[in-house]
Amino acid sequence: MKHETFDLSAHNARIFFSDQLADWYSAQTLCPAETMILLRHRDAFSDRRVLDLGVGSGRTTRFLAPFAASYTGVDLSPQMLAACRRAFPSARLLELDIRELGKLADERFDFVMASWAVLDALTPEDRLKSLDRISAVTETGGTFVLSAHNRDADIAGEKPAMAWSARPDVLAREFVHFLIARRNYARMEHLRCETPDYALYNDMAHRWRGVFYYIDRKAQIAQLARAGFDVIEVIGEDGRSLEPTDDVSRDGCLHYIGIKR
Repeated sequence: MKHETFDLSAHNARIFFSDQLADWYSAQTLCPAETMILLRHRDAFSDRRVLDLGVGSGRTTRFLAPFAASYTGVDLSPQMLAACRRAFPSARLLELDIRELGKLADERFDFVMASWAVLDALTPEDRLKSLDRISAVTETGGTFVLSAHNRDADIAGEKPAMAWSARPDVLAREFVHFLIARRNYARMEHLRCETPDYALYNDMAHRWRGVFYYIDRKAQIAQLARAGFDVIEVIGEDGRSLEPTDDVSRDGCLHYIGIKR
């Protein structure tokens, strides 16, 4: 497939090499699903060894680091890490590619979090390898929280659309945004693909510049099982705990809580 000749992981990573984006992420907080996960599973990270993947500007650091016995946050973006270090100067923060988690091979963690679909920025091959590397650094009985794009969502695979407004100034701004989105979509459209196990879509995030991995609930649970994690709960975007037959068409991302065997 075409995406195999293109370093998709590196392309998506470069999107986050931006001071402006780092500032934007600094103002973000937990989504409802993450709030419920940290409330329900607080014993899994409280006074435990925590690894926070794709920590960015510290959106999750403020809710994990103060309660952990030890906290390690990793990110590839120097701009993101600079913002995180300014906010949390005492936190252990490493400039590290998720694909290089083998560098932490001598360490073990009781709680690992990969939020905001950070693994979905990787190629399918890199993503599977990263799940194995995460498993290798997770202590037996430890908890892994994974956010992943939901292939069964209504928005999965959608194309840029014009947002309309009765206000001329808003309409003009939306038209400019639409033109930018269409240009970026056209540039990356050739990398979109569908397979039985996953799909790659360039989506609305960051004005359609990135191409991200989408997977359905059944396939993601099976992937995690192969990596050594038993999924004990799946959480919808609004924080509800999902039953296997629940409708997830309105959930852009699903959150999986796995226990390391």
